[in-house]
Amino acid sequence: MPDREDIAKEMDVSDIRESVETVLNDPLLRAVTVLHNERELLSVTSDSLDKDIVSWRNKTAENHLKMQKEIDTLSENSPHDVKALMERLKSISLPSDAGYYVKRPLPEHHNSLVQIKPHSLPASSNRPPALVYLSMYAVVGHIPLNLTSKHVFLSTHTLGDLVDIFPCASNDIALEILDEDGKIIGFDTDTKMDAGACVVGEDGMVWGDGMDDIDYSDRFIEAMKLDPNASQKPVKKGPNLYEALFDTIPLRLNYPYYLVHQGNCQHYFIIDEIRLYHPPTDPPVQDFPITIHTSPVNRHRCRICAQMSATLSIVGDIRIGESPALLCGQCWEALGKPDPEEEQHVIVVPLTAGEMA
Repeated sequence: MPDREDIAKEMDVSDIRESVETVLNDPLLRAVTVLHNERELLSVTSDSLDKDIVSWRNKTAENHLKMQKEIDTLSENSPHDVKALMERLKSISLPSDAGYYVKRPLPEHHNSLVQIKPHSLPASSNRPPALVYLSMYAVVGHIPLNLTSKHVFLSTHTLGDLVDIFPCASNDIALEILDEDGKIIGFDTDTKMDAGACVVGEDGMVWGDGMDDIDYSDRFIEAMKLDPNASQKPVKKGPNLYEALFDTIPLRLNYPYYLVHQGNCQHYFIIDEIRLYHPPTDPPVQDFPITIHTSPVNRHRCRICAQMSATLSIVGDIRIGESPALLCGQCWEALGKPDPEEEQHVIVVPLTAGEMA
C-alpha cells in the first residue's frame, strides 16, 4: 500500500500551478479557456437532433462569435501571449464519444434576461465590498429543486435584501377580500400578500424578518421542537434579516440555505462564489445587487382562444363549462359579465404575474 509521501508526490501539481494560476487570475486568459471548452462541447453535440440541444447550440455559437471579437480586441493590449494559449488549447480536444455524456440543457438553464438587471439597493456598511454570487432554487411539486434565478450581492448587503429582490410567484398573490362570514368574495389586485420570511443557516441560526413580535423565525423554531422527525441539531434565533450582512455571517460555498416565505413557499439558495470587487470590469457599486439569470416561466394558455397566456382563473361560471377555467383578459372581457343571478357565485382570481410572468 503506498504511503503518504508517494501519494503526495503523485498528486503534486507544482509543475503546472504557476501557469494555471496565471490563467485563472487573468480575466482575458480565463475567457479564452472558457471559449475553448464551450466550443468543444458544441463539436461533440453537433450530431444531436434534440431540440433543446440544437437551440442551445445555435444560441451559444452566436455568443461565441461576439466573445471571440472581444478577445481579439483585448488581446492586442494584453501583456500575455493570448494567441499562444489558444494554440496550446487546440491540441486538447474531446473525443467524439463524449457527446453521449453531455447533459441536455433544461428549460430552467435558459436565461430569460437579455441584460443584467440592477436593483440599486443601498449597502448597509461602508466597508470595502466583496461580491457574493448565489443561485435561488424553488421546491416545485415532484421536482426537488428547480433553478429560478441567480444574483450577485455586495458583501455589505443583507439577507433581507435577498428576500426583497428574488423573483417568486408567491410575492404577487393578491390579497383576499372576505365577507362577514369569512368567505372569499374577491381579490384586491392592488395589494399583495406579505406574510413574512425566514432563513436557516448551516449552524442552526434562524434569521427572521422582525415584522411581528413573533415572526417566522420564532414559528420555525417552535415547529422544529414539535417535529419528531426533525434534525436534533439545535436551532437558535439570530438577528433580523435586515441586520444580517453577508460579511458578518458564516457563509459556506455550495451549502443549501433554507428560505421560507409567504406562508409555506419554500426555497433554497446556494453560495456559488465569493470574490473581490473589481471596479474596471464589474458594474458600478450603486447598481448592486444585480440579477444575472432568470429562468423562463411557462404559463398556461387561455382555454378559449388557446393563443394568449392565461391571466385569470374563473371559478363557478357555468357558461365556460369548467371550473376553474384559465382565461386571458381579452377573452374574459369579450365573454362579458354573467347574469346577475349567477354573478354572485362567480369569483375571478388573478393569476400571479409580476417578476415571474
